[in-house]
Amino acid sequence: MDEDLIYLILYSIAFIGCYVYFLLKMKKHTIGVNLLLIYAISSFTTIYFYLNTSQDIGKIYGEALIYLFGAFMVCFYPLLNFDETRIKRISITSRGHKFIVYTSAFLALIMWEGTFEVFRNCLDISASQLASIYDKQETGSNLRLSWIGGKIIMITNAFEFLLPIFVFYLLQYRKKYLLIIIGLSLGILSFILMAYANAQRISIVKTILYLFLVFLVFRPFLDYRICRVIKYIGVSVGGLLLLIIIVTTLVRYNDKDNVSIDIWTWVSLYTGEGHLRFAEIIWGKLKIWSVGDNCFALIKDILGFPTFTDNWSRREYWEIRQGIPTYIFYTYIGDWVADLGYLLTFVWCFVIQKIQFFLLPSKSKNTITIEKLILLLLIWQFFYLGFTFYIYKPYAVQLNVLFAVFFCIILRLTRFYKSNSYEKK
Repeated sequence: MDEDLIYLILYSIAFIGCYVYFLLKMKKHTIGVNLLLIYAISSFTTIYFYLNTSQDIGKIYGEALIYLFGAFMVCFYPLLNFDETRIKRISITSRGHKFIVYTSAFLALIMWEGTFEVFRNCLDISASQLASIYDKQETGSNLRLSWIGGKIIMITNAFEFLLPIFVFYLLQYRKKYLLIIIGLSLGILSFILMAYANAQRISIVKTILYLFLVFLVFRPFLDYRICRVIKYIGVSVGGLLLLIIIVTTLVRYNDKDNVSIDIWTWVSLYTGEGHLRFAEIIWGKLKIWSVGDNCFALIKDILGFPTFTDNWSRREYWEIRQGIPTYIFYTYIGDWVADLGYLLTFVWCFVIQKIQFFLLPSKSKNTITIEKLILLLLIWQFFYLGFTFYIYKPYAVQLNVLFAVFFCIILRLTRFYKSNSYEKK
C-alpha cells in the first residue's frame, strides 16, 4: 500500500471516527452530526477517486490533510456541540413579523411570472443539449426571458438565501399563510429550474442541501402533521431532482469520452476530489495568494481595492500567476488558503468559530432571535457543501449574502422601538 493512500485512509477514518463519537455523544442526528456524516462520506469517496485515477495524481502531503482536518474542526466545533431541538422559541418582534409577512406576500405575487418563463425555457432543452450548454459556459445567455421576467428573476435571486427561511417560518402558522407559502415555493423552484437550464448540477445540490438544513432548524417549531407532509414532498421531489442530476451527470460523462474511468469514479470526482486536490495542489504547487480576489471580492470592492467581479476573468488572471487550475474543487478551506495563505486562513477559521459562539444561545437559554438564526444558516450552508468549494465565491452570490445580512439588520432595528411587542404563535 503506497504512502499517499495511507494518508487518505487515515484522513477518512478521522472523519468517520468523529461522526461516530458525536453521534454517541448527542444520541441523535443533529445538524452538526449530519454535517460530519456528509464529510465522512465525502472523504471516503476520496479514496475511491484516488484508487481509480492515481496515475494522474501527484504527491499527497500528509501534513496538508492534518491541516485541512484541523481547519474543518475549528469551524465545525460550535455546531457539533449544539442541539437544535433545545431551542424552544424563535424571538421576533411584531414589527419584524409583519416585515417578513409583507415582504413574502409581495414576492409571492410576482414570482409566478419569472418561474413560468424559466419553466418554459426548460421545456425547450433536451437532455443531449446539457453537456454543450455547460461546456460553452452559456450560464447567462441560455435563458430567454422577457423584460419583466428578467427583472423578477433578479429579485428572486436577491432573496436566494431568505426564501427557504420565509417558507419554514410561515409554516409555523400552519394554514394561515398558505397562499404566500405556495408563491414563495415557486421562487425556490425557479432556482432549481435555472440550474437545470444551465446544466449546473452543483446548484441543484446546493438548493436541496439548504432546504434540508433550514428544515432541520425549523422542525422543532412545526406541527407534526406539517413535518409529515414535508417529508413526503421531500422524498417525492427529491427523487425527481435526483433523477435530473443523474441524467445530467450521465450526459456529461458520455460527452467527455471518459474511456479510462467508470461512472462512479466520475461521480466521486465531485464528492471527493476537493480533499485530495488540496493535499496535492494547494499544499504542493500554489505559488502566490490571490489576496482576496478568490473569495472576498465584494469586500475588496466595497473598500475600494481593485478586484474581479467576473468569475471567468478572475480565473484566467490568477491561474497563470498561482500556477494551479482554478476550475477544480479544493474544498472551501482550500479556496480560503488560495486567497489568504495558511496562517490567515486558520485565523479566519477561529473568527468563524467565534461568530457562531456569539450567535448561538447559551445552554441556559432556549430562545434565539430570527436575525441570529438567519446569520447562522448563512454560515452553515457553506459548511454543508464545503467539501467541494466555497459556494460564496461568485461576486453575484456575495451580493445575495450581503442582502441577507442587511435584511437581518432591519429585523434587528425593529427591536429598538419603545412601543414594541413580540409575536406569539
